[in-house]
Amino acid sequence: MIICPNCGAENPEERDLCQSCGAPLREPAPAPATLPYAVPASPTTSGLAAASLIMGVLGWFMLPLVGNVLAIIFGHMAKNEIARSGGRLTGDGLATVGLVLGYIGVGVWALGILASVLFGVGICGCGTCTTFLAALSGTPSHR
Repeated sequence: MIICPNCGAENPEERDLCQSCGAPLREPAPAPATLPYAVPASPTTSGLAAASLIMGVLGWFMLPLVGNVLAIIFGHMAKNEIARSGGRLTGDGLATVGLVLGYIGVGVWALGILASVLFGVGICGCGTCTTFLAALSGTPSHR
């Protein structure tokens, strides 16, 4: 026999509600535990990717060569960081553009230095360099 906690009436074991007042005779089963739902954070842009792009642009206008080299370094670091983040970071395109600007800038500098050396020393073999340098110094060229 089950005693009703509401009215005190006796009820058979198989009953869930009191036959006298209709109150529940047993505690309701606890609701299943639910795990708190975590809202995934929206992906953010990698700061290194943005720095690579900024340095790539500055390498062409304000920080020649230094900005280009920094764009390359930051670009590679950003690509590694983004790959390891598991989707938490974005900005792969920014890093790529920074890398391209950096590599092209360094290449232009390397070609400029090579041209200056060849022009200054007269190694190119065309004779124009020697003639031009002789004209600048006012001495006759030796062809």
